[in-house]
Amino acid sequence: MGKEKCFVQKSPYFQRSPRVKVDIPTGDVIIHDPPNIPEEPKFSIETMLLPAMMTILTLILYFVMMKFMKMNASYMPLMMVSSIPMLGSYAITTMGHFRKKKEHRQMVEQLQQRYLEQIQKHRVELDTLKVEQAKYLITQNPSPLKSVQRIENRESNLWERTPESPDFLDIRIGTGERPFYVELKVPEQQGYEENPLITEAQNVKRDFNTIPNGHISISLKKNDVIGVVGNKEDRLNFTRIVTTQIMTHHAPNEVKIAAFYHEKEKKEWDWMRWIPHVWDEQRSMRFLSENQQEAQKLAEALFTPLNMRRIYNSSAQVDAKIPLIPMYVFFLSAREFLEDDPILPMLLREGESVGASTFIFAEQRERLPMECDLVISLNGENGELVETFSSSAENSGTTRASFKVDRLSFERCESGARSIAPIRMKSSTAANIPKVLTFLDLFQVKKMEELQVLERWNKNRYPNSLPVPIGVREGSKPVFLNIHDKIEKKGHGPHGLMAGTTGSGKSEVIQSIIAALAATYHPHEMAFMLIDYKGGGMSNTFAGLPHIIASITNLEDPNLIERARISLKAELERRQKLFIQAGNVQHLDEYYETSWREKEPLPHLFIVIDEFAQMKKEQPEFMDELISVAAIGRTLGVHLLLATQKPSGVVNDKIWSNSRFRICLRVQDDADSREMLKIPDASKINVPGRGYLQVGSNEILELFQSAWSGAPYNPDEEKVLAVVDFTEVKLSGERIKVKKRPKPMTNSPKQLQAFIHYIQNVSEKENIKALPGPWLAPLPEKLLLKEFYEMENWTADVWNKEKENCNCLA
Repeated sequence: MGKEKCFVQKSPYFQRSPRVKVDIPTGDVIIHDPPNIPEEPKFSIETMLLPAMMTILTLILYFVMMKFMKMNASYMPLMMVSSIPMLGSYAITTMGHFRKKKEHRQMVEQLQQRYLEQIQKHRVELDTLKVEQAKYLITQNPSPLKSVQRIENRESNLWERTPESPDFLDIRIGTGERPFYVELKVPEQQGYEENPLITEAQNVKRDFNTIPNGHISISLKKNDVIGVVGNKEDRLNFTRIVTTQIMTHHAPNEVKIAAFYHEKEKKEWDWMRWIPHVWDEQRSMRFLSENQQEAQKLAEALFTPLNMRRIYNSSAQVDAKIPLIPMYVFFLSAREFLEDDPILPMLLREGESVGASTFIFAEQRERLPMECDLVISLNGENGELVETFSSSAENSGTTRASFKVDRLSFERCESGARSIAPIRMKSSTAANIPKVLTFLDLFQVKKMEELQVLERWNKNRYPNSLPVPIGVREGSKPVFLNIHDKIEKKGHGPHGLMAGTTGSGKSEVIQSIIAALAATYHPHEMAFMLIDYKGGGMSNTFAGLPHIIASITNLEDPNLIERARISLKAELERRQKLFIQAGNVQHLDEYYETSWREKEPLPHLFIVIDEFAQMKKEQPEFMDELISVAAIGRTLGVHLLLATQKPSGVVNDKIWSNSRFRICLRVQDDADSREMLKIPDASKINVPGRGYLQVGSNEILELFQSAWSGAPYNPDEEKVLAVVDFTEVKLSGERIKVKKRPKPMTNSPKQLQAFIHYIQNVSEKENIKALPGPWLAPLPEKLLLKEFYEMENWTADVWNKEKENCNCLA
């Protein structure tokens, strides 16, 4: 403990902060063509020298003529004087030419200087952009050491990248030259003669083509398989820097890490067990393995969700594909553990479709599989990134890039892993749907007596609307089902469909709906007729509930089916006659406003048929009769709920037209979900009792968790001191008890059983009798005579003279 680092205890919950969008500083820089150079002043020496020479020759000629030809000498001064202006004009012209030439030279120098000054301004501007870009790149892609410090300080930008971020799973592996993100346009040389000004402009583009010491990164979203070649220490360092980048920038629920390595390398990989990204969502299993046996278990556990993604996404339409979250990152240091496992070819060939990226480690490139999209060669501080023909991604802009490998020591990496281990992501409870919701939780009570059903019944006597809670949606807000037929009274329709495959919790949802209605409405206002094709399971469950007035469990008896059909028609006729007698009312709501509601109680009759697909197949006539009864009886207070595992091919147009609300739990495939809801989402549900409530044409579409009435009922349970069990935690997270202790024996009833018993007691105490059903119970196959002796006058021996009538059993 002396040399170990002491970790300060902090709150384990971390709130992810909004990530402010910052774009990389960029822009367009245009260096225009250099200015046009004015033409140099032209000067013709002939036009100036010839007149001057002619003048001089003329003077010489006069001088010769005067001396040798004895001409009058008085003309000579005159000639000399007249020649001076002419020679002066020639001199002035020459001086003007040289002055213009000098001015031209100065002008050219000024233009060139201004152009070079403009180029220098562009250099300063580009230098500033380069510094800003380098700062941006370092901030967005910090070094592994900076990443560890971000974890240890629990900075607000921890886990800032989301699947929607453009840099999601962009992993920094080192530093090198990065492209300069500026569109720089410079002039081109024209003709065969090189312009030094244009050359200077082109030098600017050459000098600002790249950013030195920028980060070199790889995209795990675009590259499915990445081969890593190098010695053991280089490979382990590479694993540390990649994992540190993942656990710093990405939340554990969005990226998972799985590692397969040899037991002899356990010490070098042991730090990875601390990070939350290696756990499954329930934190019951670590995605780490160090031997063949653990590798097989881990591969089997991971193959199932990945294969489900592959199956769905290979057959689904683009808009119906499963979101590939969380993404899985595999480190295969011991690839031989998976050589015979089906998960390996899936990772190598279908990584994109299953949402997985895989690092494969080897000492030589020849030992890498051909499916590698990238090959990273490590040699100490130097690294080389090479794209293969399998790659379709862009990494650093080239197919080959050299870089300086980032370094991170084992100790600093372990420090970051230990620091991040206790951190839990804090999320708003408003976005959560509980995975388990008991029946009592739905009504926010702990004991049956707290339901106060008698008060509920009296409050809801003679209802003109029928809302009841059946579950909760996001934020634990209650979801109500209203089987009233009138939309203006917020009714969802009198009839509905329910679909759910085996294990989806369909029977539990039906039971919870029945129990919720029974808890809310008086037995004389809500009655149930149960038709169960599972052999009476549902009917037996609700035996004794005063709301149950009829049930059918033996559909193989043709006499019972015929009796039920006739009795249902008779029940409709009875209700119609009561409506007439009550003043020719047209709806059960109107009947409840008359005095007949107490004279002749007339409850809403809720007919529930479980596994109606089988019933439709074996008793099609009776099924058609039920649908007709439901269609006619909507104003008479007759309701129908049809439940099946697979709606496709079972629900016809007549059923669809009469079913306004639908409850869809997990179904077998997208087709069944689309059949029920017109969307594929219900096939992705993986929580029992969770489903969608849809009313009409998406007037309501809510994902909810239904109440679980089968939860144990322990009203008098008291908290006791915890008994400590010692367990061994395996690398995979599996917990094995060192010493098992026997579980305490419990005989707790289910909440539904306790609820029915509670309702029975209330009904008996208040003398509330169940209403007669539409038909009498069927006679037994055998009748024993002695069972009727006490009911009749004749006892097979003597007549009972105390009774007035002389009745004999026939």
